Amino acid sequence: MNVWTFRAPVIGASLFLVGCGGEPTPSSGRMEGEVAGEKRVFGGIEMVWCPSGQFMMGSPEPWIFEVSQWLFIFGGEEGRSDLESRHGVKLTSGFWLAKTETTQDQWEEIAGQNPSHFKGENLPVEKVSWKEIQKWLEEINLKYPLPEGWAWDLPTEAQWEFACRAGKSGGYEGWKLDEVGWYDVNSGNQSHPVGEKRANDWGLHDMHGNVWEWCRDWFEDYPPGGAVDPTGPAKGIARIHRGGGWSNAAHHCRAAYRASDTPGTRLKNLGFRVAIVPRP
Repeated sequence: MNVWTFRAPVIGASLFLVGCGGEPTPSSGRMEGEVAGEKRVFGGIEMVWCPSGQFMMGSPEPWIFEVSQWLFIFGGEEGRSDLESRHGVKLTSGFWLAKTETTQDQWEEIAGQNPSHFKGENLPVEKVSWKEIQKWLEEINLKYPLPEGWAWDLPTEAQWEFACRAGKSGGYEGWKLDEVGWYDVNSGNQSHPVGEKRANDWGLHDMHGNVWEWCRDWFEDYPPGGAVDPTGPAKGIARIHRGGGWSNAAHHCRAAYRASDTPGTRLKNLGFRVAIVPRP
């Protein structure tokens, strides 16, 4: 059967606040930021404010129809899977997300050792398991305690995608992947110092490529319908990671692409990005 595929940018429901920049400021008693993209420094790590809001999580299904011996496919994103069913998500609280992936220098300050395959203080830390990150988070919460009701943590999968999109839709929010990410075509088969590629509209770097980023959630199919502050299932086998890495094809680096591994997995293209989140 002959197949014709047509892809075009998909304009989805978007939001609210478009971020602005600004110099980092010391942390203060008021933890909430005022605008998307506001930057502050906590524990020596530059963080970006991601406000509460609503967005369309996942990717749109293509339109498929058959005429005689021809199969026509319109729209959709290259490499899309059924795990990316599009649905509305509402996040009722804002949060802080690190401007870059956690670096080896930041990891080593807390953990006292560096497990990474590619060595460099400004390279993203990798070969860290989800379980090892939990210990690192315990230590940074002790060393750099936050005001009551806030904690250092991994972002949820929904928080990660919300921050990655920064109010836009599409696989790479309207950018060319080479502008914003390191992947198998341009990486030279290695990770790169954080922050070298163009930031998204809220000032977050390397949300596409360089290293995968662990999220807080256990993996499962998206539930039907919309969701409010989703955190994933209470238990599971594998934890989510997002964003693609230096060794991956372009479609793995899309904002909607989902991957997962068991919590003890350690890979040289798998790291994380720390968040500061509200706690009940």
